[in-house]
Amino acid sequence: REPEPPRGLKDGGKLLENIIQKLSRDVVAHQINEISDRYRIGTMSHDEAVWAAPIAEREEALAWGLAQMRIAPSWAQGWPLDAEGSQAEYYSK
Repeated sequence: REPEPPRGLKDGGKLLENIIQKLSRDVVAHQINEISDRYRIGTMSHDEAVWAAPIAEREEALAWGLAQMRIAPSWAQGWPLDAEGSQAEYYSK
């Protein structure tokens, strides 16, 4: 009979998912730091960023922010990053 894996590691898929979400969050945090130099950040998660911009520049703000979201930190060069987004007066999922 196979020995039991250490407690907490029985579900390798869940562990891998948590590792990927942590790395994703670190990438998004780096990108948020860049975006915050120009716009006010509303919220973020491991795969999402929300920032506020004046209505008059909302198209430019979205395009510029998405471009920032496609730039990998130096420690993640070569990672296949992409971003999509939308603009709205109010946040919604």
